[in-house]
Amino acid sequence: MSPQLDSVYIVEGKRSPFGKFGGSFMDCSFLDLLQPITQTMLNNISINTELIDQVIIGNVLPISSESLYTARHLGLKIGMKNSFQALMLNRLCGSGFEAIIQAYKNIKLDEAEAILVGGVENLSACPHLIKGLRFGTKFGPTKMNDFLLETLSDSLYQCSMGETAEKLADDLKISREESDDFSFDSHQKAKRAYDNLLMQNQLSSITVKNKTISIDEHLRSDIKKDELIKLKSTFRENGRVTAASASGVVDGAAVAFIASEKFINQYHCNPIAKIISYHTVGVEPIRMGMGPVTAINELLKKNNLSVDQIDLFEINEAFAAQALYCKKSLSIPDEKFNIWGGAVAIGHPLAASGIRLVTNLAHQLKTLKKSKGIASACIGGGQGVALLIENL
Repeated sequence: MSPQLDSVYIVEGKRSPFGKFGGSFMDCSFLDLLQPITQTMLNNISINTELIDQVIIGNVLPISSESLYTARHLGLKIGMKNSFQALMLNRLCGSGFEAIIQAYKNIKLDEAEAILVGGVENLSACPHLIKGLRFGTKFGPTKMNDFLLETLSDSLYQCSMGETAEKLADDLKISREESDDFSFDSHQKAKRAYDNLLMQNQLSSITVKNKTISIDEHLRSDIKKDELIKLKSTFRENGRVTAASASGVVDGAAVAFIASEKFINQYHCNPIAKIISYHTVGVEPIRMGMGPVTAINELLKKNNLSVDQIDLFEINEAFAAQALYCKKSLSIPDEKFNIWGGAVAIGHPLAASGIRLVTNLAHQLKTLKKSKGIASACIGGGQGVALLIENL
């Protein structure tokens, strides 16, 4: 079968508000977070669930045995036909991107016409592990491992994700003051976007224990710069990374509906963006935060484009210093970079972030009547991913 050449579109996207660590979503299952936002999104675009061919969900940290069935169970819960295919995947912080990329490939290969993609994390519910209990421990104490904390470090290189950001800051001589300023600005930009009603159409409220959550809980609208200055550095003495200049540890989910040109014409859909191209790369693991620089440069080269020809960039703010490294290395002007804030302010629910970045970028392009945008993220272990989309 020869690949089809029809365009692939993002028809719509929705995300939950992101709950702060130990906050409103700490007891939620993955389906608790995914099902309501998925139903809202599909209702908004009037899509019959029986028309969807596949469900692809990214997740980095499973929280229960049910987590492994999330893609399949989500499709069944929303009324999809039994014959649909389901896939769970993990490209760490690039998992949301990878869900979109796999949908793009499957549609290009004529293996599907309509695909539901998503990403979900409940980091608050991430379990502790006790190894050895199945067959018993004969002598001595039993160690309990924090699964969440362990995943935030590359065990092969014995390097925390925060230290990778410090190395990038060393490379470009990024100061603590610059990092603090970036963190403050991220919160301010996100607050302005909320105040100007630019974010709300992307969010779908979730009700938990009779309480409706409709805004991101990690966002500090009252943040003060002098408070940031007083914080101790987290990963090295006199370092740049603090609790406030790292992406927020949060819980949440995001979904998008991806469809072929044939599908959107047949069912009269009104897409929010067209997927043009993507690129993934490997980079030095102890400088994993440089991943977006390499991925974006290769993506631009592949499409005969330059940074100047891209209207907007959304690069995940794993750390303020890491995002600054990418911005400076690519010479991206302020007015094109994370214009509605980023993960330092909103939070980074690992597998959900890629979906958020791409759909957020699509809404920015529409709002500002711009043409092309690139969303990108660094990935623990030394990878990068970038996706090029176009406004319609």
